[in-house]
Amino acid sequence: MQQIKVKVRLDLPYDLSNTITKALAADNINFPDGLSMDMMIDESLNIVFKCNDINKIKSMINTIDETLEHISMILDMLGEKNARS
Repeated sequence: MQQIKVKVRLDLPYDLSNTITKALAADNINFPDGLSMDMMIDESLNIVFKCNDINKIKSMINTIDETLEHISMILDMLGEKNARS
């Protein structure tokens, strides 16, 4: 079985990474079969998207896009526009 994996790394302070992780936790449930998202914090916020079904690649791309939009909105709400530079 082929697996597609996309890793997104955001260099943000720990507190901000933790806030984003908590805010996105609600989105990390009820994923379609074959798609998953894992979040980890070390020196940065790491988000790993996995797709086990090549036919769901469009869903994976949409999920990544939606997640990044949510992160952008969170940063805007927290006044962290400079964190994205």
